[in-house]
Amino acid sequence: MTTKSKGLLQNALGDYDGILFYTTAVIAACVVAIGAIAPDTLNSYCTAARNYLTNKFGWAYLLALSSYVGFGLWVAMSKYGDLTLGKEGEKPEFNTFSWIAMLFSCGIGVGYVLWGRPNPCSTICSPPTGRPPAPPMRSPWPSRFRVFTGDCTPG
Repeated sequence: MTTKSKGLLQNALGDYDGILFYTTAVIAACVVAIGAIAPDTLNSYCTAARNYLTNKFGWAYLLALSSYVGFGLWVAMSKYGDLTLGKEGEKPEFNTFSWIAMLFSCGIGVGYVLWGRPNPCSTICSPPTGRPPAPPMRSPWPSRFRVFTGDCTPG
């Protein structure tokens, strides 16, 4: 019995669509190259695209999010809202309070991970207290101020 030797990408990615992968890789490489060669041009194009999408399709974004929330509430209030995960009649591992606490903790954790570093940087560049922007080395107050926004990371 003969077996084909797998390539490096197939070992790393498993089975994948080569046309889709290489097309996406070439497009991403072109965008990165344009950003490295002409960052101001890429910035202006991206800003124009963002402004166009938010001005023309912002309503669709809000409609989609509202639909997702509405669908979730509808499912929760329907007969499927009492669906148990696990075996029939089995007692849940966690009670409702524990589930709510875990969901809250996940939300706070995501905020720490995604906003931990940018928070002091944005506070330095555009202070919410009405102070003028200051160089980071001469401004210790953003590190003190970020405690009020839930960021407890050192730095």
